[in-house]
Amino acid sequence: MKCPSCGLENGPNETWCDDCGAMLTSTPVVLDQRVRQPILSAGSVLDKRYRIDAGTSNGSYNIYQATRLEDGASLRVLEDAEAEPVAEVAERPGEPASVDVSRAATVWRALHNASCSHLWTPIDFVYVSRRGYVVGTPLPTWTLQDYLQDAELQPAREVRAIGLALLEAVAVLHERGFLHLGVCPASIYIDEDGAAVLDGYERLAPMVALPETCSVIEGYSAPEAYGIGGRPCPASDVYSVGATMYHVLTHSAPTPVSREQFFVFAPPSSYVRNVPSDLEQVIMKALGKDPAKRWPTAEAMCEALTAATGEPCVGATTQPSETTPPHPGPDPDADGAALPQSIPDADSAALPRSIPDADGGALPRSVHDADGDALPRSVPDADGGALPRSVPDADGGTLPRSIHDADGDALSRSIHDADGDALSRSVHDAHGDALPRSVHDADGGAPPSPGVPSAQLTTLPRTHNATHRNLNAGLARFIPFRLGLRSHVGGVRSVNQDSMLFTTFSCWEHSTPTNAFLLVVADGMGGEAEGDTASSLALRAMASHLLETQLPLKTSSTSKLWPTDPPQKLEALLREGIEAANRVVFDYSQEDAARRGMGTTLTAVMFENSTAVFGHAGDTRALLLRNGSNELDVITEDHSLVGKLVRLGQMTREQARTSPQRSSLYRALGTQPDLEVDCYRREMASGDRLVICCDGVWEYFTDNEMVALIRSNDDPQIACDALINEVLRRGADDNATAALLYMT
Repeated sequence: MKCPSCGLENGPNETWCDDCGAMLTSTPVVLDQRVRQPILSAGSVLDKRYRIDAGTSNGSYNIYQATRLEDGASLRVLEDAEAEPVAEVAERPGEPASVDVSRAATVWRALHNASCSHLWTPIDFVYVSRRGYVVGTPLPTWTLQDYLQDAELQPAREVRAIGLALLEAVAVLHERGFLHLGVCPASIYIDEDGAAVLDGYERLAPMVALPETCSVIEGYSAPEAYGIGGRPCPASDVYSVGATMYHVLTHSAPTPVSREQFFVFAPPSSYVRNVPSDLEQVIMKALGKDPAKRWPTAEAMCEALTAATGEPCVGATTQPSETTPPHPGPDPDADGAALPQSIPDADSAALPRSIPDADGGALPRSVHDADGDALPRSVPDADGGALPRSVPDADGGTLPRSIHDADGDALSRSIHDADGDALSRSVHDAHGDALPRSVHDADGGAPPSPGVPSAQLTTLPRTHNATHRNLNAGLARFIPFRLGLRSHVGGVRSVNQDSMLFTTFSCWEHSTPTNAFLLVVADGMGGEAEGDTASSLALRAMASHLLETQLPLKTSSTSKLWPTDPPQKLEALLREGIEAANRVVFDYSQEDAARRGMGTTLTAVMFENSTAVFGHAGDTRALLLRNGSNELDVITEDHSLVGKLVRLGQMTREQARTSPQRSSLYRALGTQPDLEVDCYRREMASGDRLVICCDGVWEYFTDNEMVALIRSNDDPQIACDALINEVLRRGADDNATAALLYMT
């Protein structure tokens, strides 16, 4: 279809021009068929009983912190973020109308009077302006995902306790006629007593009316959710519980890079020691690819887990001695993932480590001669005696293994300072105190494990910060800037779909240096299962392209002719790199119908001396604050509907920042086979400060607020942390990723 504005030929089913964003038809178009309900403002009152204190959205629900006016009790309120207002109010107060099929009404019907301490507890259902709100008790602060990121390996007894709690919860849902379909560490909260509470009801569905399509959680959703082996059933939730227990027990997240590997699990004893054999058997049966071979119900798995005796696997050391070295864990494969120590067969069972003979007996591990006698392992001398393993000296004595000085004294293995004192092997801070080897929080406390008293929970960070405080010191010699990086999943979403890359190399050939610095921020889209994959693929494709073009394998006398002007060359490199990333993501999306529509926004910058060259597609942003100025230069243009309206003068930037349609994009990586890349240049000077961030960051701030945060500290990492922390304080309903770059 030809664009009436710019003349570009677009696809036959396109609504907006991929180049200029103009509407391609004169027929009015509804941007989103679903009705998205705005978040209630703080101070709003529901049914004259509940005051809204704060609100956010995870795309499926609007989630509120509220206070009951009668007694001041803190409460949690859910509202379907996309449902139509109901045609009728409730027939009976405190219950949803029979015609109400919203998510909030489904949650109420599934959980009200469930009498299970491991499920969220709704206490009321109210209608305001024909929209339903389910009111319940507040959830604990920390999720199981937080503990997995910040704590040590959990003992088997705690894994067992978490599994029993989850099985009890899903058994209650099944008894009431519902499937959860979303059990994963991010949907499980841990209370102050260490007990698990199941949340995450975005996929909750009645068994009698399962949806035709089902969104998945990579690594935790059963094969049936992908359309393999039938429709979702109670055994699907059993699979998700098993995958969660596997993750907690092994600290190995079941997130393979290809669907062919989704349903193959190495036994947990391949990763950790002292795994009880009966616990391992219960978990592995829950993870069967065929639903008929799993535990048929949550009750059946619960009975098996309760009966587990806790005996360790055969060959495991029950109490390792002090001289037993720590278990090194499995070796990594080419992608850095841990390889299992046993090899599974076609049915996922571990193959035996010994080789059977023709009669089924194990072949001996020693080597035998023709008469069946075992050959000696030592090497014989000319007289048939074993050669010694030590080396004799000239007098026939054994040479010592240690190194001696001229006086015959053994040299010390430790390193000494100028005064002869042994240097410490520990790392010290600026005050001379030894730094701990474990990971501590900001107050110096180590993250607790489930079951610690509530007073200790306040020191646990929500997630690891993607910070690189030592980055600047090691690279300051040849990089003309200092850098701060951080990415956070946010306060609502369970998966971080943002990705960020900083890479650099310096190469000298024929006395000529080649330096390359690349910084990229990408925000994936297309659902929980594939948005993070899209952003990750884009980063890897760009990095691969950069290395290939900067350091090509010269196998012929000809090579590509690049522009001689360095900024022009960088622009060509960036444009080609982003186009290559677009093709990688698009080709991946076409391999499976479930991936259609996935994509990612992306903003990248490369440097040539003082020139910064930017490549861009989507609504991530590059912001520049000049030294001594308070004016924020928004370098990139948002490829969104509201961004287009701002450029046409039909909407202000402040209106666009809060518009419900601000996420409607007309250009992004991976959605089409070809992509037009916007490129920009800026001459950088000492003291200039650059921000590259996703929409989950910039949409929370006015220009003046962003300027104040950028100038809040001369350390870019501290300023970056302050920026993300402020996003979290304001709700963080999306992933939050930012890079701050300060020119030196």
